[in-house]
Amino acid sequence: MTVQFSSQAIAALSASPLRVQRDPGRERVRLLEIGDARLQTGLNVAPPLQDWQTITLGTYKGADAYRDVMDAAGIKIRDSANEILGRPDFPYAMVKTEVELALLSISELGVESESSLSEVYKRAQHVGLGLCPPEVGPQLRLHYRNQPVGEALNIAMKPIATYGGDPTILALVNFGSGLALEGVDGRSEFMVIRTSRFVFAFPTKRALTPIEMPIQTKRGTGSCPDCGTRVIAAPCRTCSGTGRSLGLFRCRGCNGEGEKTVCPNFLTHMRAQFASPSLAANHAATT
Repeated sequence: MTVQFSSQAIAALSASPLRVQRDPGRERVRLLEIGDARLQTGLNVAPPLQDWQTITLGTYKGADAYRDVMDAAGIKIRDSANEILGRPDFPYAMVKTEVELALLSISELGVESESSLSEVYKRAQHVGLGLCPPEVGPQLRLHYRNQPVGEALNIAMKPIATYGGDPTILALVNFGSGLALEGVDGRSEFMVIRTSRFVFAFPTKRALTPIEMPIQTKRGTGSCPDCGTRVIAAPCRTCSGTGRSLGLFRCRGCNGEGEKTVCPNFLTHMRAQFASPSLAANHAATT
């Protein structure tokens, strides 16, 4: 079941000033580039925006790998968050890539009163920020260990449906019982109060570094409908190429075949999705 925070609870948790956490010895501010000129208008904070955190996606291969490492670290994964981590629509990076993140309350985005989640996303896009790849949720949860008690940070991401069909986004929370990855209401009409804080992604142009796949990829048939590149057959991220779920059942993500066809330029398409959330997510796993 997706957890919904009451307005009073969120207001109490978010009343403190914006905290900017930096890695030890790291004092870096993202300078505005020519293409980021639109970041200079419409904000209630002075540009340049601060690069709050930089994380690397593609370090862990799939949902089970994240579950294992968070369990070993004593980080809790709540039910709805755990569900969407394993959903076929939840993409995991096939190559290592850095993502630069910004942390803003919706009031700092220029929103003067509570607003729907869809309007918050539109506002962020207007000032040059983008949605995070869903994998930012579990990776940032592992990275952000010094979260203050009482803080809740929402990941601005495309909602993923639970098995019950509830649109869900991820949140990093510390309510006093330890660090946790939570699933929260991701409906476009869900109303968000102005003190709520979201993690957004900066547009990125960083080069991608290939990482070793669990099994060797081979050429598939057909081509990508968007870029025309010939697709390849790659290990299914849901079952890590085994074709089985829980060791007993046929994987629903790949129908037991252990692999799917995917565009080699998948991460390039996913990065483009930051600036255009309407792009289809079929590059995460096609056919």
